Amino acid sequence: MSPVSPSFPARRRLCRWWRTWFVRGGAAGAVAMALLAETDPRPVRSGPAPTAAVPTPAAVPVPEPALFKRARTHWAFLPLSPAMPPPAAVLQPGGPGGSAVADPTPVDRFLQARLAARGLGLSPLADPASRLRRLALVVTGLPPTPEEIEAFDAEASRDPAAAGRWLERYLARPAFAERWAQHWLDAAGYADSNGYFNADSDRPLAHRYRDWVIASIRRDQPFDRWIHEQLAGDELAGWAPGDPVTPEIRGLLEATHFLRNGQDGTGESDGNPDEVRVDRYYALEACQQIVGSSLLGLTVQCAKCHDHKFEPFTQRDYYAMQAFFHPAFPIDDWVKPNDRVIEAPLP
Repeated sequence: MSPVSPSFPARRRLCRWWRTWFVRGGAAGAVAMALLAETDPRPVRSGPAPTAAVPTPAAVPVPEPALFKRARTHWAFLPLSPAMPPPAAVLQPGGPGGSAVADPTPVDRFLQARLAARGLGLSPLADPASRLRRLALVVTGLPPTPEEIEAFDAEASRDPAAAGRWLERYLARPAFAERWAQHWLDAAGYADSNGYFNADSDRPLAHRYRDWVIASIRRDQPFDRWIHEQLAGDELAGWAPGDPVTPEIRGLLEATHFLRNGQDGTGESDGNPDEVRVDRYYALEACQQIVGSSLLGLTVQCAKCHDHKFEPFTQRDYYAMQAFFHPAFPIDDWVKPNDRVIEAPLP
């Protein structure tokens, strides 16, 4: 029996569909849900609570399926474990760099332990200009100005803690969010066009999703809420046509563009009914593929035709997952990509 009522309407919250898939979706879903349950006390089922099972003397343990065992060890489903820094290593004096850091950070201690095992040492400490350049490039993707290098050189010569203050300055710059947003945008399949071969067409409003990602990083939004809004922002907003749109509602609607990042050539199909239908399913499958790779660490597309040979993901899992996204991509009631526009009055 389904964990939800048979009257479950097609447009209930997508996040509830998602959590339901974790319960019903097979080995991958069961392990992922078990890991979520360790820290998430909210109920995952609707309806009455299940009654406790009564053990019987004749009960025989059921062997765990091989696929479920694989799912338990899948890297993306393993909970984070603490990693204690090793004790400060004694480096070989003959290695490059020659000596250990006088007051090592936890990261230094990991590096020193690996180097010591190979009879190596750390490189000499970089000069202030090199350190600031590395810091600026990693955090913002931009090199420091000559004036910043000069100021940091003077400050670092007086105070060893100067690097921490400069790090905070770079983290507060808009360029930090812009640089680090690109990593998520790559994983989420972001593009400014629909990606349909030589008939590629523009997505004129896709940039609003990009800007939402950047703004979310700048305000340090909690990761779980960030994911919820991208999976089900339109449902979380509770907006109906004709209602005014507040900045909060607008952000939720823009976040849900995450589900539209896949290739979608349905606006350029040549009119052949079979091709049109195939292209519509391809857009639905592209959504699944991006959700699987960016959030589950799974390459789900192979399970379209058979149980995945390498991932803990079956063909049944694939179509169970597709069933939850199907109402957002209704094959028989399709809207072309550039016609999916919401017009709403501002308050």
